[in-house]
Amino acid sequence: MSFPPVLVVMPLYNARPYVAQAVNSILVQTYPNFTLLIVDDGSTDGSNEVINTLLDKRMLFIHQQHEGPGSAMNRGIAFAQEKNYPFLARMDADDISLPNRLEEQVRLLLKYPDMAACSANCYYIDSDTEKIIGASTVGCSPTFIRWEIRQGLRGLIQGATLFRTQALVSIGGYRETFKQSEETDLFLRLVERYPVTNSAKFLYKIRLRRDSLSMQNARENIIYTLYALDCARRRANRQPEKDFRAFFDQINKSLLRKIDREQRLLRYWRKSLDSKKLQKIILLFLSALIDPKRALARILRKVDTKFTRYC
Repeated sequence: MSFPPVLVVMPLYNARPYVAQAVNSILVQTYPNFTLLIVDDGSTDGSNEVINTLLDKRMLFIHQQHEGPGSAMNRGIAFAQEKNYPFLARMDADDISLPNRLEEQVRLLLKYPDMAACSANCYYIDSDTEKIIGASTVGCSPTFIRWEIRQGLRGLIQGATLFRTQALVSIGGYRETFKQSEETDLFLRLVERYPVTNSAKFLYKIRLRRDSLSMQNARENIIYTLYALDCARRRANRQPEKDFRAFFDQINKSLLRKIDREQRLLRYWRKSLDSKKLQKIILLFLSALIDPKRALARILRKVDTKFTRYC
């Protein structure tokens, strides 16, 4: 196996209690050829002090005013293009990469040179105890992943994704107008032009924080997801996209019901992770009644992973 250089980009915003573990999980990777670029997005909690104690010759640390994770990632994409890194990996500052993550993902993209990106199966861990409390699984075939993303479902898991740099550059990187759900918009635009895949191995741990941006602003995140899907539909029909304000101002009763449903599903899912077996089954059953598409996707992921030639 060859070892092309990988740029790991970590957007950092107020993750002081967790960032050292996130950084160390990259520094102990079995893959030998990487650089970790940490983009401090205007942290105010002293996260930079932690980073300064961890500096390693494989690390770079830059600062910017608080502009959001999309802006931080675009700094990384520009750096990767300028310095000729063929691969760019996302790493969230409060999560943990398992030691073989980069090695497995680079191996997969080298095996399938037409694939623009891959993520992997992930564990959910409790923010305080770090006990595994659930799992987030993904499919492997490009057709199924594309279908999931276009349905507003998982498809790829952003924090665990390895991209081909040139693919990110060709679609214009992240659109910073997306204050939330920026990854949904990115993935939708990516699969419009490229096939993507996933590793069926568990390579990443997602820390579930109740103070995370997506949990604190769940309703806004859902609205931006629906906006990203609306933009994608308009592109598919060769219609001009609405700007976010125009989309928001025209939200009707049907969309409001959908937003409320998505919030209810999120509450059920989050509660199920802390529940005993019987309550978990009840919550998942209720979720399936509310949104059968998600239940179907869970079944199809297992079938897809078992029978696809990818993974």
